[in-house]
Amino acid sequence: MKKNNKKRIELITFSFPQRDLHLPLVLLKEYAMMDERVKKTCEIRLNQFVIDEEPEVAPGIIAGLTAKRADIYGFSVYIWNWRQSLATAHALKEATGARIIFGGPQAAGLAEAIMDRYPFVDAVFLGESEEAFRQYLAGTDPERIANLVRRGSDRRAEWREKFDGPLTGLPSPWLNAEYRAHLEASPQPVRAALETSRGCTFRCGYCGWGGGRVRLFDMEKQVKPGLKFLLDHPRVEWVYITDANPLIRREHGRELLRFLAENNRLKKPVVFELNPELIDDEYLEWITRLGQDEFALGLQSTSPHVLQLIRRPFDATRYRESIARIRVLNPGIHIVISLILGLPADTYDGFLDSLDFALRLAPESLYIHELLVLPGSDFHRDPEKYGIEFMPEPPHKLLHHTTFPAADYNRAKRLAYLTVLFSKMGMTAAMLVLHRRTGLRPITLYERFSKHLEEIGLDPLGGEIDTASSWFFDRYIDRFQQDDRRKEQLQAEFGLFTQTMEGDHYA
Repeated sequence: MKKNNKKRIELITFSFPQRDLHLPLVLLKEYAMMDERVKKTCEIRLNQFVIDEEPEVAPGIIAGLTAKRADIYGFSVYIWNWRQSLATAHALKEATGARIIFGGPQAAGLAEAIMDRYPFVDAVFLGESEEAFRQYLAGTDPERIANLVRRGSDRRAEWREKFDGPLTGLPSPWLNAEYRAHLEASPQPVRAALETSRGCTFRCGYCGWGGGRVRLFDMEKQVKPGLKFLLDHPRVEWVYITDANPLIRREHGRELLRFLAENNRLKKPVVFELNPELIDDEYLEWITRLGQDEFALGLQSTSPHVLQLIRRPFDATRYRESIARIRVLNPGIHIVISLILGLPADTYDGFLDSLDFALRLAPESLYIHELLVLPGSDFHRDPEKYGIEFMPEPPHKLLHHTTFPAADYNRAKRLAYLTVLFSKMGMTAAMLVLHRRTGLRPITLYERFSKHLEEIGLDPLGGEIDTASSWFFDRYIDRFQQDDRRKEQLQAEFGLFTQTMEGDHYA
């Protein structure tokens, strides 16, 4: 029984372990409650569960949510929690008959398909939904709400224009009582997220963020207090800045770096995406004052043809120079370089050229992930233009690639895994020494060593390459490193391989 006549709204997400309370849900609630009509008529509660690899949802989760007898159950939907969100929403609809609403990147990009295929979903919110959600709860005529797709009389989606409001009017998530309680209740320190801006001026075809202006949160009223709270909180292990690129606006980026350098007294890791070509000497000076031990640098591809097709800017010379400068200013820095396997127009040789470029920069770690054709991206909207086919359901992996046949793709994936494994085992430097001694390209050495491992039946991946996902490279690597026999065998074979390559070179 309800204690009052207020509508109950349960907002739900499935997230990774050791994370803070999901920011989009916190913002939805706090922004909605700034409206007196919503405050008087609605109760909103937040629910976060740990994601599982299996699509089945624990019966206890379903039972607990059902018992809350909400009027509306809302889901924040991403590629990684798609199956759990669908299964939970379906069960709740059958058990309660309540309204089911979806939001988040996955739902927004598949709104029409969701309305067609899943009759238990009543509405989908597109893009930034704080204003639309507030109006929806306040009783605004749905026909007048931008950014809302709802089930109409013909059960078809009704598209509206997207909301693109200012960020200064959004509340601060870290002031939310549920957010703070989640931190305090966590049995282990969490990885906390924070926004300093939204949008991106780049137009990379694989991403749904770009092609528009960058809007900034207020540095003094929103960003700095939020960072200070997270940096000082004992239950926060590290902070992830979720922006596409927090340094893309120079004054904003400079002030952000200055604040981090001067206020991160506990020297917690602060992770954010960097584009080396955009970093000048002033930025470099501030970056090296952060005390960071790691920086993630997006590379994705070095192929001129691929980069032109996907509209991604790249300056190889500046990329190299920026990394060299960072290392001069901070010799102990840990560089992570990311690449995408399977970009349109890429080939086996083209991907290997990109991987070789990354290896020559001697990164301490590599992050290589398979292309996922994200809803809302150009690739998803027009796959024929880019010569690709992909799974209609998440995770939207490639099914066919015009220039990258499956056999080549899997060979490249196995090679990518080996390079990541070497970086995790601290063996990248040894391969680069062999490169300098023999004059062979680093990637050529990896190719030959990979072929050698196949010939002797030693498979570091430990599974079928066509079903092995790059999502789980770290899991495969952990499993491999726990097997002392296989690990020692790999190191021994590499020693023999090194001797053979050097012997051939000097013969």
